[in-house]
Amino acid sequence: MKHAKRLLAIALTLLLAFAVAMPAVANAPAGTPAITQQPQDRTLRAGQASDLRVTATILGGGTMGFVWQEVLPNNTFTTFATTSSFFPFTVDTAWTTRTFRVIVYNAADRELPLEQRRQVISNHATVTRADGIPVITQQPESQTAPAGSNVTFRATATMPGYSFADFTWQELQGGNWVQASTTVSGNFTVRVEDNWTVRTFRAVVWNWHDNHLPLAQRRQVITDTVTVTRDTSFPTITQQPTIQGSMGYVGDPITVSAAAAVENGDPVGFQWFLRQGTGGAGQLVEGATNATFSFNPTHQGVNVMVSVTAYNANDSHLPLYERRLVGSDTLNFTARQTPRPLSTGQRIWAGILAFLAIVGTALLAVLAVVIPIVLGAAPIVFVVWIVSLAV
Repeated sequence: MKHAKRLLAIALTLLLAFAVAMPAVANAPAGTPAITQQPQDRTLRAGQASDLRVTATILGGGTMGFVWQEVLPNNTFTTFATTSSFFPFTVDTAWTTRTFRVIVYNAADRELPLEQRRQVISNHATVTRADGIPVITQQPESQTAPAGSNVTFRATATMPGYSFADFTWQELQGGNWVQASTTVSGNFTVRVEDNWTVRTFRAVVWNWHDNHLPLAQRRQVITDTVTVTRDTSFPTITQQPTIQGSMGYVGDPITVSAAAAVENGDPVGFQWFLRQGTGGAGQLVEGATNATFSFNPTHQGVNVMVSVTAYNANDSHLPLYERRLVGSDTLNFTARQTPRPLSTGQRIWAGILAFLAIVGTALLAVLAVVIPIVLGAAPIVFVVWIVSLAV
């Protein structure tokens, strides 16, 4: 008995639901479609894509066709090519309000003129452009860049009927969007750091006239989400150019060295640049492609400028400035080398010459005294004679 009552209650509920939901179907003439869900009014911002939809049925079954039309001010209609149960469109900045309807007909009558087909016409649906909401005209784009470089995101927007839009750039941190910059510009620059992998950003574009309101209450639109990915195929300078040891002795080459690595394990190549003197940039040194570089200064006291470019050696087939590369700091110094000391042989010969010079000087002094005596002349006369010969 209880089960019978339950079944009866379920049957009555279903019957009531059918009676409430399908009155149009019940009252429709045979073969005529009945609309069960009307297209709905929409309010959308300019640039936003959406659609209008209708749901209908034919009592007893059958195939339906659809004709979407725009209702014009003079009560005429523009018919669109869309023949499905939904009508896609994109709101543009030119319209304020547009009104549409759909004619649902029995597809068995498609050979007849539209007005002779078994049909039903929907309610009018109005699409209104939301006023004061910015329209994004250029979305920012995701980028990949090496550590140490600056990446700039660019977005643009217009404000139909208003002066301009402002931007608030945000970063996704721990599942929450956090303000990333105080700039209200459409350009946002961020520096890629060594400890990055990927970071995610977006911009909230809002109506400048709502500046007095909290951000969440301003008329706004949000850009696409974009990412910055650190490119691990670019080299990193691990040791800036440094003079190896001292500058050495006059006549010896000066050697500088640097070090670099690529995080993903690719090989590294080098290209050195050198300038001696003042003014101008460093010049590429042909063949200077190792981690060390030696050169001879043009003269002592010359100003020297040295730098190196490290690149991913897998790009060696490309012109230098098309490779994945990074430039070093510039090493500036003055070439002042130590005078070269004498060798052992040179020191011996120097000692001999010094000894001979001393002996020669002593001998001349003796002769300056002895010879005048032998010749019977005053020593001073001989000294004057010697000096005159020397002159």
